[in-house]
Amino acid sequence: MNYRIRKYFLILPAFALLFGVTACDSDDNDEDLSDSEAFVGNWTVASVSDTNGAADLSSDFNSIVARFNASGDGSITVDAIDDTNDAAVDFTYSVNETANTIVLNISIPGVGTIPLSMGYSISSDGDTVTFTINQQNAVLINSLFGTALEGAVTMTVVRS
Repeated sequence: MNYRIRKYFLILPAFALLFGVTACDSDDNDEDLSDSEAFVGNWTVASVSDTNGAADLSSDFNSIVARFNASGDGSITVDAIDDTNDAAVDFTYSVNETANTIVLNISIPGVGTIPLSMGYSISSDGDTVTFTINQQNAVLINSLFGTALEGAVTMTVVRS
C-alpha cells in the first residue's frame, strides 16, 4: 500500500510540471491579436513612396508618429525640421479586418472631420504595417503633412 501512494507522489510532480510548462504560454504572442488590437500603440513613419518612387521626407521631418489607443481614437504628431511646422491632429479609427482597411476620421480644426481610408498589411511579427492610400486620399496626406506626393501612396510604419 505504501508503494502505491509513493508511486502516485512521484507521478504527481511530473504532471504538475507538464501542466505548468504548457500553461505558461507567452503573453507577447501576437498571433492571438485581432488587427484592431495589433494597431494599438505608437507607430513611426519609416518610409513613404508614391508613383515617382521613394519620397525623401528627412529634409522636412524629424518624425511622424501615430498613436492608436484601444478606445478607437488616437493622434498623429508631426515633428518638422522647422519647429513652426510642427503639428498634431486627433482622429478616431475603425478597422475592417475582412477587407484589410482602416479608416481614420481626422479632426482638422476649422475644417471638421475628414475620413482617410487606407488598405493595410501587418507583418508577421506585428511590428511593421504597410498602408496603401489611393490617389484621391493621398491629397489629404499632402494637405496634412505639406508634402507633394503624387498618385497612390505607400506608407510603411514601424512600432516605436
